[in-house]
Amino acid sequence: MWTKEYVYSLGFVWADGYLYQKERLFSKVIIEIVKDDFDVLLPIFRKYHKGSDVYRHRPNRRPQGCFVFSDKKHFAQLAQWNYLNKNCQCPSTILFNSIPQPLLHYWWRGYVDGDGCFYYNKKQYLRQFHIGSSYQQDWQHVVDLFNQLNIEPYNIQRRHPNQNKHASSVIRIARKDAINNLYNFLYPKCLFDGIGLRRKYDKCTQMLQ
Repeated sequence: MWTKEYVYSLGFVWADGYLYQKERLFSKVIIEIVKDDFDVLLPIFRKYHKGSDVYRHRPNRRPQGCFVFSDKKHFAQLAQWNYLNKNCQCPSTILFNSIPQPLLHYWWRGYVDGDGCFYYNKKQYLRQFHIGSSYQQDWQHVVDLFNQLNIEPYNIQRRHPNQNKHASSVIRIARKDAINNLYNFLYPKCLFDGIGLRRKYDKCTQMLQ
């Protein structure tokens, strides 16, 4: 069960998956992302989850890919790992009691590929990494990881809704050495092994050169 691809998919679902349940009779997991990323990740989703995939292109939006799977047994396991409440809780159960330690960085890589962003402005020598989520998000799991990796300082911001934006929160780091510590954790030996989005690895590598 515990393979690097499966663990990666669990991290990505925590970030970008939507769990839908109707009166305990019907349940499904939906992953919808831009087509370019979807084409890269679809083989991983198909390998461990039986489901269907469709594409759509709405006006003024980039083409999207959508993967849906409705395995009741697996949905129940995700629910036990708090995936139904992932917008306000920590994934403590799966991180500390389920995934084998040598594979943990794949969960985090999937999570970062889904909700994380590496930002680099060469002219201003500006480097940043942040993870975004809902306003109510409990960031303790990320704080614990940062402490484990000696990443500091970090900043948490919560934004109230206004006319143009929804309520949200982010956790951010900006020091080069902090980003480097995260990079070494996500990509051991600074190598990309084909699991996940190569573009994020390339962006982080560029930031640190």
